[in-house]
Amino acid sequence: MTGRMYNEKLGMFACVLGQVVFRYFLGDPLTWSDELARYLFVWCAFLGWIIAARRHSHLAIGSVPQRASPRIRALLALLAAIAVIAFAAILTFYGTRIAVRNFDVDTTALFFTMGAVYVIVPLAAISVGLHALADAGAALRANLRDVVHQPARDLGRITGNELQSCQRLFAQRTGEEAPD
Repeated sequence: MTGRMYNEKLGMFACVLGQVVFRYFLGDPLTWSDELARYLFVWCAFLGWIIAARRHSHLAIGSVPQRASPRIRALLALLAAIAVIAFAAILTFYGTRIAVRNFDVDTTALFFTMGAVYVIVPLAAISVGLHALADAGAALRANLRDVVHQPARDLGRITGNELQSCQRLFAQRTGEEAPD
């Protein structure tokens, strides 16, 4: 877990714990802690999306790509990256609009505006879109090069046997010697 994500989870926990202590033990609830915990949760969710996109750790159905050839895997990775880029573009557009519209709306109990809460939406979408753009480039290169020289993480974790098969195929097509 990254340090920033840890700090936000810790801050969210502290807000909720403070609210419980003040409400049930001191009889005087905090007016701002519930709202701050809610906004920190929103930010944690979007930061988690960025981290998962960077690590390629989102949930995925791997049965089809595992049975497909490396070239089809690269094509599926390219299609997935294009879908993510399209979603990120839509979210960037509408997220920017909602953030700009809410920069003059104050939060109920805190010192910042709702625009500061919503600004994570376009920022996260841009970040994930850039990761998807890099993934699309890797998948496109893999498709163009018959998957021979790409690292396994760019191809959806191909096995060593599949990579050797691709290298032999490449060697046959180009007249080079295949590695053993």
